[in-house]
Amino acid sequence: MEYLENLVAKINHRDQWPDFDRPYFLDELNGIADDAYELNTVHGYLAGLLIYHQLTEEMLRLLLQYSEFYVQLSLAPVEIHFPIPDKAMFGRLLDAAKSSMDFENKADLLFLAQKINTGRIELVHGLTKQEDSSAINSKAQNVKLLFDEFYTKFIKAQDWFLLCFKDFRKNVEWEELLVDQ
Repeated sequence: MEYLENLVAKINHRDQWPDFDRPYFLDELNGIADDAYELNTVHGYLAGLLIYHQLTEEMLRLLLQYSEFYVQLSLAPVEIHFPIPDKAMFGRLLDAAKSSMDFENKADLLFLAQKINTGRIELVHGLTKQEDSSAINSKAQNVKLLFDEFYTKFIKAQDWFLLCFKDFRKNVEWEELLVDQ
């Protein structure tokens, strides 16, 4: 009963829906990454690449939280829990997202996230193997393009989930589910 009570409280209060922990700081980091790229230097590109990678990870984490919440709402009053720990890293989040429910732009988002991760790995772990600094710049700029596309598609997926949650809130008799239990 406590599970269902918590779920009903969560759907009925928009501020309890899944969201970024620190959205303003993440937005600030995005600005820092953009500023780093505008320096047109190796260290600016590398700093920006690492920030974009981390922001992508945070967006993947939120997409998983949205998926989990959606499934919980869909199955209510049946209780379901998901085993993804809060501290899962990029690869684990990507794997979990692959096996999660389908949602707006999912295939594109997962493809772009994988490309961002691969770009970071190749650049960071192969830093000393590059021909010269222009190769570093080129690869880092490619990651930024991938990130910008990922971000645009993420916003559309986020809007899709939030609209679904609003529909759940207004179209399901949540209080009746509590009474029936």
